Amino acid sequence: MTTGTTARPIHSLAPALSGPVTGPDARALAPGSPVGSELVVAPELLQRLLESEQAGQGAYAANGDRARVADTRRWVAWCAERELCPLPATPGDVATYLREHAVTCRPATIARWASTIAFRHRQTGLPDPTKTEPVRLALRAIRRGAVAAVRLDAPDAGEPEEAGAGRGPGGQRQALAIREATVRRVEEVLDRRAAGGPLPLADLRDLAMLRVARDLLARRSELVALTVADLQASDADDGSGTALIRRSKTDQEGEGAVGYLSPRTMGALRAWLTAAGITRGPIFRAVNRHGQLGTRALGADDVARRFKRLAALAGLDPARVSGHSARVGMAQDLVGAGFGLPEILQAGRWKTATMVARYARAQAARHGAVARFHADSPRDDTASSFARRGTAP
Repeated sequence: MTTGTTARPIHSLAPALSGPVTGPDARALAPGSPVGSELVVAPELLQRLLESEQAGQGAYAANGDRARVADTRRWVAWCAERELCPLPATPGDVATYLREHAVTCRPATIARWASTIAFRHRQTGLPDPTKTEPVRLALRAIRRGAVAAVRLDAPDAGEPEEAGAGRGPGGQRQALAIREATVRRVEEVLDRRAAGGPLPLADLRDLAMLRVARDLLARRSELVALTVADLQASDADDGSGTALIRRSKTDQEGEGAVGYLSPRTMGALRAWLTAAGITRGPIFRAVNRHGQLGTRALGADDVARRFKRLAALAGLDPARVSGHSARVGMAQDLVGAGFGLPEILQAGRWKTATMVARYARAQAARHGAVARFHADSPRDDTASSFARRGTAP
């Protein structure tokens, strides 16, 4: 399957395919492999892709770039195993790829893979196969959860399911919320520990990080990027403060956003920073098992581990907790407290209401029109009267 006499092996498709490849991708992408060496693309497409990658440097968030790298590798490996051409791809091949993995991967992951395939085609000026009817129908079926189990033995190429994790619309997994009541239980446990002596640095850091994450509805990357210079005490004499989020997923231009920090959160921050002796640089840093403080900021992947540890103290199942649990919990608390959608969107730096609706659909129902109707109606004892008679209405 060639498109020219001087075409190159598929493993040279783009910088996204360079570097170590492990797992099921390794055999398909290894230079000189029987399969990989047979698959080629036109050199002019490679040139367009390389030029587009170079021109786009710095235009996208680093996390997005990394995701597209991984997605491209996975798509190319899948094509290599089947001796298919990944670029340009046929609509049928893309639809089969997405449907095949829908058995083991989340709808959101599948949608991201489709977006990456579309992105690579746009980079090279090729028609976008994801805009065709076969792919549209495949994505629609995946969102509805109506995809047949076409390959039950397929390896899990996406994010693994967490035991007991809740499912949202279309099968989307949702992180367990860490709400204010959970944070209070964590504080009670740590207060009992403190009665026997000073808390370890890791405890002080994790509590401060959890409270900041909730107040700011911070994403993992936003949380670990905070520095001491981003904090400011409020002019009000109540112990509150603010934090500057310099860049976020929905603020790629770096305009920044300022979030409120409650007096309790500022108190937790002061306790951590004072005990750690941090006066400048990253706020949330590694602490080794000997209690020694590092100089670099924690990574985004460290956030979930810290939250899982605290959730376990409060009696929650840590397997259901993720780096987004604090953000989900505050969104639910705000909906439950009756705040309006515009206020919540602003607090969480969301562009649309989709994620808020997903996070807080149960709270919204309990405070929605039907709930308010029944709350304002005269008391109805019908249910209790039927229960006393042992009959059902």
